[in-house]
Amino acid sequence: MNTHNTNVSVPLALLSFLFQVVIVAPGFSQDSLQTHTLEEVVIYGMPSSEFITGSHRQYFDSLDVLFPVSTLSDLLQTLTPVYIKEYGSYMLSTISLRGTGAGHTSTIWNGFNINSSTLGITDFSQIPVIAGDRLVLHYGGASALYGSESIGGSVIIQSEGHWNDSPSLSVYQDAGSFQTYRSRVGLRIGNSRVESSTRAYHSYSKNNFSFNNILKPGSPVERQQHASVWQTGLFQDIYWKTGTRSQLSVNSWYHHSNRLIQPTIANTASTDVQEDENLRLAVSFQHTADLDRINVKAGYLHDYMLFNNLFNTTSNQQILQATWSRKITSAVKSTLGGSWKNVAVETNNYAGSVIENRWDMYLWIKYTPFRIWELALNIRQAGASGFRIPLAPAIGSSLDLMKTNSHLILWRLTASGNYRIPTLNDRYWNPGGNPELKPEQSWSVESGFRWQYLHSTETTLTSDITLYNMWVDNWIIWLPQGSYWSPQNLREVRSSGLELTFSGIHHVCKGTIDWTISYAFTRSVNNTKLDEYDRSDGKQLPFVPLHNLSMLVYYNLHNWKFSISENYTGDRFITTDNEDAIDGYLLTDMKISKQVNWIKESLLVLFEFKNVLNKTYYNLPLRAMPGRNFRLGLMYNLN
Repeated sequence: MNTHNTNVSVPLALLSFLFQVVIVAPGFSQDSLQTHTLEEVVIYGMPSSEFITGSHRQYFDSLDVLFPVSTLSDLLQTLTPVYIKEYGSYMLSTISLRGTGAGHTSTIWNGFNINSSTLGITDFSQIPVIAGDRLVLHYGGASALYGSESIGGSVIIQSEGHWNDSPSLSVYQDAGSFQTYRSRVGLRIGNSRVESSTRAYHSYSKNNFSFNNILKPGSPVERQQHASVWQTGLFQDIYWKTGTRSQLSVNSWYHHSNRLIQPTIANTASTDVQEDENLRLAVSFQHTADLDRINVKAGYLHDYMLFNNLFNTTSNQQILQATWSRKITSAVKSTLGGSWKNVAVETNNYAGSVIENRWDMYLWIKYTPFRIWELALNIRQAGASGFRIPLAPAIGSSLDLMKTNSHLILWRLTASGNYRIPTLNDRYWNPGGNPELKPEQSWSVESGFRWQYLHSTETTLTSDITLYNMWVDNWIIWLPQGSYWSPQNLREVRSSGLELTFSGIHHVCKGTIDWTISYAFTRSVNNTKLDEYDRSDGKQLPFVPLHNLSMLVYYNLHNWKFSISENYTGDRFITTDNEDAIDGYLLTDMKISKQVNWIKESLLVLFEFKNVLNKTYYNLPLRAMPGRNFRLGLMYNLN
């Protein structure tokens, strides 16, 4: 595997780190000489979170024990009823939310959309869980909040300061099947004014699992070849309270990976290789007054991909954002914001380099007429070079139908208009790119109820039900045009479904049982007949399962933790006429861990079984997946 020569990535990562050290040094040196008494600063890492009213969202925290070195692909498959499309073990992993494509979900890291500017998607196998301190899965359209690609949903990753005077060190190492080794180290140090968080990770897997080759007589057992993968990366975050009501944050993330692309079982001689390198920087300054809050952000995103040492793509994005939030009355809050983005791409897949400017203006308003009732109105107007992008409005409402010491029943409703700008590949791929494409546009509406029951300190039960309808117009599909393929705005899709979540916490026998069950029914149908021979009209979209179910139960007793998770993925059609499908599958994983605590130290021993029942399954056709496997991990913490 070759590593490309670049004068950008590694030096920039080093400069970013040194720049932040320079910023931190004065803060620590000052505080070592004297004590500063600062007023509490309320920091809103995600200003849009104040204006999310009526939508279905899922929050994740305390993931360190369950997912110490996992990727977002692993987490989402275990904890959500969302379909993750995997092109093999440790290979490209994309998301399908509410029956939409991988490019219809935005991934927001510290306020910036990190979807590929060329492909329009995010590979969740390349994002470790430690990418942020807070993770939110937003179901449904939210372009008014997050911009382009937020049609099916959004994944929001946010880093935040802990403001703990005690330094902390965490070291994790595991080893598992198929010559898999993963490492992580984290150091957080600071005081009430300045904080630094450093996290580094590395993983390697030979990925040489055994599988049954169903294409050969007798389905002989073969060992996967040409599928090894390694990843390494560094996060460096700095938080500095520059005053009693202001804060400067600097977040950086460097990631580098090499993959031997796992071949299909029909083409085991494939030799495809892919290298990826990413550098992401975010600088944010926030000042809070009595009634106002101003937030200014600058971002830089560098993405490099080299395929088969022949085809390379370099993308650089420079982003500026500014928001002004004001508490107009005790019942009304508003945020006015705008952003500018410059995208520059060089690739030998286009006829030449591409430079594009994009801008956004948005207004968010939240109205609370009564303590039990919230209303939100959000509007965004975006623009891009050569494009007319539709207005993205959203209205939301939430109402407490019952709220007592033991019961909560909440009703919510959201309606929104959303859009997706065609990717640069859609417009400039050579040959076949179509610069005349229109933005995809969608309308969606959802309603749901949330019920929560609290019985003293013994039991907490929560259930959530959501029904939704979504229409997507100008859906882009690639069709053959003679000797090459070209994208067209031809498809209209309607997606409707049901999402259910049940969870509980029970204190039993001096221990705690936590459980969550999530289910999604997704009906995503093509409503366009391209010609008289097209049999896809009224049929379920390929690779959208009707049924998805996830379940996680874990028992915690005297620093022992045992967990079992079940994930069911239903049948998926692989053709537009729904004539062929691949079978659904149920995967069972188990974990057991023991934590030993001392005064300031702890040691966690973790043992995990994956695919306990040794299920032979296919996420995508002819893409082998591993059978039963395990890993043993150790985590040392010093506080």
